[in-house]
Amino acid sequence: MTLFDAYRYDGKRVVVVGGASGMGAAAAELVRGKTDGVPAAVGRDPRLLYDHPQLQARGFYEDIDHPIVGTMPTPTLPFRFASVDRWLRTPAPTLGQHTGEILTELGYSDAAIADLRRRHVLGGPA
Repeated sequence: MTLFDAYRYDGKRVVVVGGASGMGAAAAELVRGKTDGVPAAVGRDPRLLYDHPQLQARGFYEDIDHPIVGTMPTPTLPFRFASVDRWLRTPAPTLGQHTGEILTELGYSDAAIADLRRRHVLGGPA
């Protein structure tokens, strides 16, 4: 059984190729799928393609400073607007970074939040 044989819907084959099958098998399945009239493409994880020339030329990655991992190239949106220089303005939050603010907005008192932290109900910084 091939990847194409594994997925069928109303008699038309639909497939996502990649992963454990390896690129040689993926390429063969793509040729087979396109020959049979099935739209097909290899999907790849953009986090692993930092050195890809096309993604570099398009500015797909933006360097962002993160408080834990430091400066790192981060995938952005797959399209560009001439009016937008950078998509990323802030790094991803750290665990619990905004917990206190959110609980305060929800009506929790500082004492109640401190008690939750003391009892290790909340993750992140104290």
